[in-house]
Amino acid sequence: MSKKEKKPLRKNRWFWVRLGDMDDYSRFDGLDEVADYLVEFRITVLNKLGNKYFFHALGYPLISMFWGDDDANPTRELTYGERYDLQQELDKR
Repeated sequence: MSKKEKKPLRKNRWFWVRLGDMDDYSRFDGLDEVADYLVEFRITVLNKLGNKYFFHALGYPLISMFWGDDDANPTRELTYGERYDLQQELDKR
């Protein structure tokens, strides 16, 4: 396979979420799945904290959320548009 034929590596492969310090990271394909997961824990409003990967919600003072690689290493934070879309999905549920 030539270099031209190789598919680019998908750097932002997975969306990772961890509720609190003691939980393990959960891996998702996209924001719709994340919204379903958060609603299971009665999380309907997210607030951004100072760190680019951290949020909080009622009952959960620390929620880690980011796009990352296969090993849950962050590759980028949510964009403003993604945060808005996620909140819109939570509002629908």
